[in-house]
Amino acid sequence: AAASNTVGQAVRQLYADSGVLGFWKGVVPSLVMVSNPSIQYAIFEWLSNKVVAKRKAGASSRLTATEIFAMTSAAKLGATLLTYPLLVVKSTAQNKNSKEEREASSQTIARSASSSSNASSSSSHASCSSSSSTILGIVEEIFAREGFFGFYKGIETKVFQSMFAASVLYVCKEEIKKGVARAYRLASRTSAQA
Repeated sequence: AAASNTVGQAVRQLYADSGVLGFWKGVVPSLVMVSNPSIQYAIFEWLSNKVVAKRKAGASSRLTATEIFAMTSAAKLGATLLTYPLLVVKSTAQNKNSKEEREASSQTIARSASSSSNASSSSSHASCSSSSSTILGIVEEIFAREGFFGFYKGIETKVFQSMFAASVLYVCKEEIKKGVARAYRLASRTSAQA
């Protein structure tokens, strides 16, 4: 029956479950995660300005593909180190919510099949487990269970994958930009000569 719900039914159910704020549930963590590319770009620009400023007068201000690759890797590393803990908290919250929904569903089935005394004990268990489902509660739980480095669990894979992808993307972007600029200059010269 859930698969045949209309959009209107889903909207009414979301409003009934969470009120108006339910429509924006999860927006803040998502917006925070959007900051990763912004931080990466800011670090990249800062590094590239430093590299160009250190060059001798008269030297080319264009960065080589190797420089772009290295600076993008460093920028992505910096951005990931700053935002990865937020990703860990967000995924922990999503996993916790998913687990609590499964448990609540199981408890509803168990409640209908068992006596009211069993149902009230399982209901109190559910309310205890949801007390740490706030963002602050999850942060405290991770820190208590795993310490500071718990916020960086699994970062090795993420760093390697995202640094490589970002670096290749920036190198391609810069090379395409250079190629378009050369083509434009060539086209401008050709039309000026004609």
